Amino acid sequence: ILDDSGALRIRNKVNKEIISVITADFDDDGLDELVLGTNDSIYFLDIASNISYECKTDGSIKTVLATTLEKKSELEIFASDGDRIYEIAGNGSLLKRYELNQSISRIYLKDLDNDGVKELIVSSDNVVSVYGFEIERKEADNKLAKRYYDKACLYLSTGYPENASFYAEKALAIYSKLNDSENVYRCRELLQRIENEIRKEAQATTTTSTTTTTSTTLKAQPTVLKDYGTVIIIIAIIPALIGTFLVLRRREKIIDYREIVNLSIKDAKSRIMKIKNPDHDKDP
Repeated sequence: ILDDSGALRIRNKVNKEIISVITADFDDDGLDELVLGTNDSIYFLDIASNISYECKTDGSIKTVLATTLEKKSELEIFASDGDRIYEIAGNGSLLKRYELNQSISRIYLKDLDNDGVKELIVSSDNVVSVYGFEIERKEADNKLAKRYYDKACLYLSTGYPENASFYAEKALAIYSKLNDSENVYRCRELLQRIENEIRKEAQATTTTSTTTTTSTTLKAQPTVLKDYGTVIIIIAIIPALIGTFLVLRRREKIIDYREIVNLSIKDAKSRIMKIKNPDHDKDP
């Protein structure tokens, strides 16, 4: 399969002779699935999840169609191997096999009488035949519910529990409407398994988040210890600064006292000189 630029996107080896190819969105996820008609089967490939499955046939598939029999029904596959026609569900399970006892060149489905149900148009060498389908509402609902249930199981097994829950709920709603107690029980059991799986994923996510938070807290602790060390150093320095200040103040007082003593001695000498010589302070 190539992308828009022509580059290879997906390579899937089928190991069969591929005769016809169509695409259609069977699971309503907005992405088409690939359907291959091979020499002995109808081969389905889900491009989004790379899941594949096949439906065995009795001969080489020459024609493949994807269509609905009714407006509100699900997409189905109609395929022909030249002798018979196969009606296949979107999950690859065989629904019906039609033996027409005639050579089949091409098949078409079209609502020719506007009754809401398509007719099967078959062309052979020189004959065109039209066949009608007897569709019962209950049968169609059962097929639809089974398809949803199978899709839910598939998503659960491949690690998509949210998608599985979506389809399981849809299957449960249909089976409940049909009063099918056995399948209602199966759907509820499946939903319980899905809920357990979602809970496990949530617990794993919570555990990872807690581990990350603990690691961050442990890394922050050395910074807190550094802050306490700074406070301790400051507390130790303050008394030293106060002591230094007091010593300096004491020295300043000692210097003041010495200056007073010196001045007193000088003044005494001046007084003695004045007594001895009254003219000592007078200018010459």
